[in-house]
Amino acid sequence: MEHRYFFKPRVGKDYQDGFMGLRTLVLGAYHYCWYDKCRYFKECVTEGRVADYDTVCPEYERMSDRDYYRLSNSNVIEIDSYLEGGHYPAYDSFTHRMLGKKSYLGPESRASFWERVAFYNWIQHYLPGPVEDFSYERWEPVFMQDLPAFEDALRELRPHAVLVWTEPLRQFLDRHCASLEGISLVRTGVIEMETLEAWEYRVGYEGEPVRPVRRNKAQFRTFRAIVRMSPISLKLCTEDSVSNSGYDPQGCLRPRAYRSRGAF
Repeated sequence: MEHRYFFKPRVGKDYQDGFMGLRTLVLGAYHYCWYDKCRYFKECVTEGRVADYDTVCPEYERMSDRDYYRLSNSNVIEIDSYLEGGHYPAYDSFTHRMLGKKSYLGPESRASFWERVAFYNWIQHYLPGPVEDFSYERWEPVFMQDLPAFEDALRELRPHAVLVWTEPLRQFLDRHCASLEGISLVRTGVIEMETLEAWEYRVGYEGEPVRPVRRNKAQFRTFRAIVRMSPISLKLCTEDSVSNSGYDPQGCLRPRAYRSRGAF
């Protein structure tokens, strides 16, 4: 089946079981490439022709598994790297918050969230670097251009809930939900963190109304604690640690050249 997205969603192995009973999609904004000396940078990044260079990225030339190490697999490589112990302070903060934990996040703790959700970035080409002025007004045309790709991801994954990581995307969805044929999204809440906010949307399909999913009392108490918890893990997301990590506070993720590179 042909898809209009280029960057394949990363789908956790337990996605169908859901997180807290809901199939959940975590939605970021964009990937960016910092290899401006790459011989393909102008065509691949500046001209937005990433699909033409999917399997010929020089940063992946020495990797043996070329089916895995390809540009279209960037969402998968990003999350797999984190699960294997990559230093991602922003991911740690988000994972702490979603699990309601303050303790160290080992591989099993990380996987207990990320293997139950899917991850997808909206913009379907690389940007040449982190965007300082990531305003809704400036980026609305780009969001609109890749709306059909997002629709394909929704129809394929059929999430019950979408967690949106960036304010401009939240504004776009609030204004353009009706542009999705046969799919409705309703914003139901916000999850606040020290350097990141996430907005929860519930999703309905084929004209069915969006209905709240019944949770048992234990699930409801956990969900309420997540939403109302004071900011946690402050040391993970100080201004210095965020700067050193390469994390863009808009919730944007830069692609990894390969998973063993180290800090992101």
